[in-house]
Amino acid sequence: MEANQKGGNVYPINFFRSFLLPNLFEDLKERAEIGLLQNECDSIKKMFELLIDELKGYKEHSFISNDLRQSLSELLIVYLEWNGIKNTDPGFAGKRSYLLSIVRKKRNSFSDKIRPKQTHLFEQLNDDLAVIIHSSIHHNIIKEHGEIFPKLEHSLRIFAKRCQIS
Repeated sequence: MEANQKGGNVYPINFFRSFLLPNLFEDLKERAEIGLLQNECDSIKKMFELLIDELKGYKEHSFISNDLRQSLSELLIVYLEWNGIKNTDPGFAGKRSYLLSIVRKKRNSFSDKIRPKQTHLFEQLNDDLAVIIHSSIHHNIIKEHGEIFPKLEHSLRIFAKRCQIS
């Protein structure tokens, strides 16, 4: 199977960077005025941590082990800063909008790292990645907070269907 075909082992990371992350950030944009409750924030944090941890299992010093984990870690740090802004802070919505633009730039950087490495990723990734991405998002975010993340939930349903995850 080709690296970037639906069902190929690079497809999950490409869908994650191209649809799942942008839709998560779009849903967060809708929450800029009110933020998230601590348990909602924790669910997103846990999703990132699980994915980062899963990438530790790849060969040390590989592109996946180093660059992709680093990119996800940077996204997590900026996301936590976004949610750490209190609604009582002056200009809190503007600060959240600014940080969301930083998160988007980090997501773009993540994508920029992945795009030219498709063949390399194809050789390193395994088929379990689709299940790992799906379960980390479904069990940590959608199952408990799907109503807050409708765009993410919709794109996760598409992802599950295309990757044949039930």
